[in-house]
Amino acid sequence: MKFDSQFFSVFSECFPMLGTADHVMSEKLEGADLLVRKNSDGISGFAAVDGNTLLLLCVHPEHQGKGIGSSLLEEAEELIRSRGYDRAVLGRSERDIFWGAVIDTMSHRFFENRGYTAFNGTLSMFLDAEDIPSDGSSGRRALPEDLSYMTVDGGDISDVLEAVVRVEPKWLKFYENNTRSVIIKAVLSGKTVGFAMADTDAGTIITGKDNRTGLLGYVGVVPEERNRGIGLGMVAYAAEYMKSAGCTEVYVNYTSLDEWYAKLGFVENLWYWMGEKIL
Repeated sequence: MKFDSQFFSVFSECFPMLGTADHVMSEKLEGADLLVRKNSDGISGFAAVDGNTLLLLCVHPEHQGKGIGSSLLEEAEELIRSRGYDRAVLGRSERDIFWGAVIDTMSHRFFENRGYTAFNGTLSMFLDAEDIPSDGSSGRRALPEDLSYMTVDGGDISDVLEAVVRVEPKWLKFYENNTRSVIIKAVLSGKTVGFAMADTDAGTIITGKDNRTGLLGYVGVVPEERNRGIGLGMVAYAAEYMKSAGCTEVYVNYTSLDEWYAKLGFVENLWYWMGEKIL
């Protein structure tokens, strides 16, 4: 079953604050299993599953409170169980849609009441390009001498990979397999001490038909050089780079550093309750 305009209409009614373009959701849900409930007017609700991840559970507001969501969740859990998984996870997926139940809609209560628990939360944030200065002054404080920022698009990145391993080894695969993002790196006295990935044409859940979203991710600074403004300066540099590439906003997903990003003008978008359930 393919994600079409009827599915998108239900999604948009559930999350009107996002303004997501229909082609973005179609691409993100390509190949996912879609479970559906219909009435005489069309689709009243659906769930999207990938592996052991519940990507989406949407019920049209006019049909909520009628057991449709509970029925879809039970079917999704049974599908996950039939694949040999013993755990159902909400949202966390490289498809990069949601990273849990969206707290803003109180949907986490629905899952909590059905046996899901969470030990973590996260959020997404964005920065409007109009709020990004083009003179290199964004959020900068006095930075160490002999520090520079630069973009890397292809070529040898062994210095970046060495820094990534020291910060978060789980991110290594994203840098090694990167095919579409520019790498931003911070170089201090000839040594790479920071890194980030910048996709200047990312399809995200805030990407509408008339905007171009830059996606910033996997940002890190080696331990001994932290708390010197290097990371914040690198994010500012990346934001300025994405603005110059034509991005209308910069999006950061799956972070807990809301106060840190807010120093550059990023604002909160969605909070996520990262729930899961033992089946």
